[in-house]
This record gives sequence, C-alpha cells and structure tokens, in this order.
Amino acid sequence: MIISFHHHYHRNKRRLSTRGFTLVELILVMVLMVVVASLVAPSMSSFFRGRSLDSEARRFISLTRFAQNRAVSEGVPMVLWVDAEQRAYGLIQEATYAEVDAKPITYELAEDVEIQTGFIPVVVRQLSIPKTYNGIQPSVEAVAIRFLPDGFIAEGSPQDLWMNEKPRQGAAPVKNSGIWITQTRGGGMYEIQTNNIATVRR
Repeated sequence: MIISFHHHYHRNKRRLSTRGFTLVELILVMVLMVVVASLVAPSMSSFFRGRSLDSEARRFISLTRFAQNRAVSEGVPMVLWVDAEQRAYGLIQEATYAEVDAKPITYELAEDVEIQTGFIPVVVRQLSIPKTYNGIQPSVEAVAIRFLPDGFIAEGSPQDLWMNEKPRQGAAPVKNSGIWITQTRGGGMYEIQTNNIATVRR
C-alpha cells in the first residue's frame, strides 16, 4: 500500500507540474501572438487597401463592358458618368432617348479609393442625366463616357482615368502609384493599364 501511495503521489505531482508548464507555455504563446500581430498589422492594412483598389478598378471595367453591350443590344447611347466630387459613378441611358431609365446603375467608391479624370469637354450637365435610383445626383463637374450603338466610344469621352488609394490623413500622395484605366487604341473599350504609358501620354 505504501508503494502504491508513493507511486500515485509522484504521478499526480508530475501531472500538476505538466499542467503548470502548459499554462506558462500558453501565456508565452499569447504574448508572442500579440507581438507578431502588432508587427504584421501595418502590412496587412496595406494589403487590404491594395485589394480594395484592385476590386474597384475591375468593377469599373466590368461596368464599361456592360454599358457597351447594352448600347449595342438596345440600339441607344449609354452614358457612364464619373463624379469624383461625390465619389460615385454609374450607368444610365442617355436622356435624349428616354426620360427615365428603368435599369440605372450607381456605385459608390470604396472609402479608401479615389478617382480622377482629366479635362473633358462633355460633362453630365450637357447630357441632362436625371437622378439615379439610389438618389445620387451627379454634380456639374462629373464627366461622361458615351457608348454608342455601333459599339464604339464617342469622341469627347475621357481617354484615361486614374484610381488610387486615398491618402491617409496627414500623409502625402504616393507618386507613380494607383491604377490607370485607358481607352484602347481603336477606341472600342477601356482596359487597365499595366505600365506608365498613360502617365507619359498626359
């Protein structure tokens, strides 16, 4: 009985020691996780900001494709308006062909993305575009891309647009960054520019 008691005593003691060591180990792991998270957080933030910019640019390109297809299939000009001031863009049938478009589309830019366009002679005010379905009224400074029924982009539409991550408060804009969206040489569609040709052209 004494041997048995001695055996159980040492076994329980080892079990308590193991539990105590595991608790210490857990605390150390948690401390390491906090340290690693504090180091990785800035990089992860930049990663997700970049993903947001990429997604916004691809959504814009998808809308240009849809606008072109709709102009051809319905036989009426479609207007893709871009309003940097209100941080929004959308698609609507040209007002000269219909007072109300039953299928307007409006997108608001992601919070960390901004869009810019160059000097464009055709502005939304001249096209008399009405309010869109979600209540956003394009400002008079908004520019317009006109897609014609023949599948081409009308003259006066912007040659290129620029999307970039919105600078954080107090931070200066990063040069040669962002995404350029440019017209193809034939003027039939827009594409995401993979180099700085658009910058040189401007």
